[in-house]
Parts: sequence; C-alpha cells; structure tokens
Amino acid sequence: MREVFEAIRREYEGSDLQESATGLYFVVAPQEAVRPYVTFFPVVGVSDHSMSDVEERMTVQFSIWSAEDSAVEACELFEQLRYLYDECALAIGLHDTIRMQRVNYNLLADPDGGWHYQCDYLIQFQEAR
Repeated sequence: MREVFEAIRREYEGSDLQESATGLYFVVAPQEAVRPYVTFFPVVGVSDHSMSDVEERMTVQFSIWSAEDSAVEACELFEQLRYLYDECALAIGLHDTIRMQRVNYNLLADPDGGWHYQCDYLIQFQEAR
C-alpha cells in the first residue's frame, strides 16, 4: 500500500535518522548509494474483514547498511530507527494507525564487509470512521 510507504518516508524526514544515514530507499538502494543507508520493504500484508471494520496488518522490514568494520555505527542507527518508529502513529491517508510494533531485529555481518541490521515492524491500521 503506497500510503503506508509514503507515511514511513514522511516520518523519516527531518529526523535524527535522516541526519545520520545517507538515504532511505524503498526495497533497494541505488548502486551509487554510500553507506550508511536504510532500505525498507513490505514482507507480508493481511486484511482482516469483520462485520464493521477492515483491519490491515503489514510487516515492513527495515535494513540498516553500514560499511564500518565495527558494528557500532549500525547499532547507533538502529537506536535512532527504534526511537523513530517504535509505537509510531503513522499518518496513513484515510486510515487510523492502531499500532506500529517492532517484532523482530537481528544484527548480521555483511559478507561484502560492514554490517546489516534488520528490523521488522508490524503495522496495524484500519479505515478511519
């Protein structure tokens, strides 16, 4: 859902994370991107239709990419990401955000050098009444 991705980008703009990372990219960074940067993409989405409401649940994965030999930079960016998005009330068009919950995170050594910090968020929202 495009509105969710636009809301994620709006939240990022002007944040400490934007000051620290060289960019926030949807799915993949351009080849010329310089680390550290952040990518995000949908992992899975589910619609739950009840009698009166339609609730959407979407898992979005953020990836922090750092070129540093030490994991410190990736961990610092993760803290900024966590501060920005944990329990965030995204402004998603004509929808009300119920919850944005961090559900999984993992720090990995990048085989090409540097570090990769993955973080998944479950975003729950429904049509505004």
